Amino acid sequence: MPSTDLNAGMRCIKYLLFSFNLLFVITGILIIGVGTTIQAIYNNFDTFLEDRFFSPAVLLIAIGCIVFAVAFFGCCGALRESTCMVMMFAVLLGVVFVLELAAGLAGYLLQEGLKDYLVTTLTDAMPQYGHDTEITETIDFMQSRLQCCGLDSYKDWDGKLDRTTEGVITFQNMTLPHSCVTDDSEYIYGNGCLSRMEYVVGQSAVMLASAAISIALLQLLGVMFACSLGKSIRQQKSERERRRWELRESLLRKESLYSDTKNSSNA
Repeated sequence: MPSTDLNAGMRCIKYLLFSFNLLFVITGILIIGVGTTIQAIYNNFDTFLEDRFFSPAVLLIAIGCIVFAVAFFGCCGALRESTCMVMMFAVLLGVVFVLELAAGLAGYLLQEGLKDYLVTTLTDAMPQYGHDTEITETIDFMQSRLQCCGLDSYKDWDGKLDRTTEGVITFQNMTLPHSCVTDDSEYIYGNGCLSRMEYVVGQSAVMLASAAISIALLQLLGVMFACSLGKSIRQQKSERERRRWELRESLLRKESLYSDTKNSSNA
């Protein structure tokens, strides 16, 4: 194999690794985007949600940031033709894969017992409407944004509030939050919030889990790809060293032959 072929092979490996790192950075941006989107959705209802709902989203954001550091190892490994750095790149990819898998599984587990949890949380929060500012704002946001009222219907508010509570209206001898009224102030939202909250939180968890696991599979391919590239770099460097040794030996033999010939001529 000519020396130019070896150089071309090494350049090909570098370009492949750089291209892969570019793809890897893009997936990192996607990971951060999914994590921040889910966290923003949960933040709107943070009064009703425990920390366990936020943890997978925060983990996903952290993973996205780690991705950039991992990509740095891959680029440096390609530039320096360092087998050690490329293999470190593969190891870090493996760590990212495990973290993403954990975030994905946590997202799926969030759906377990979600309905019962929301029933308990919303039921406990309703009597505090008008007395606790944070709960009041969250309930108003939930009912106006999701266009719902109460758990299963507006009748769930019956007996929960009194007429002296700030920000309430009277409808069919029941005291309701003003957020139960439609934007045109003509109708009461007929749908309950429980099913809609369950859908929003549940779908967010599914989206988080699906994104994390899908990208994790891509990272797994990345691990195998990086290991393969590391092996190729090692082989290319070994072949280069072998050819250098052969060239040196050839020069030494020619020099020795030249010296012998010259000595014979002088004799």
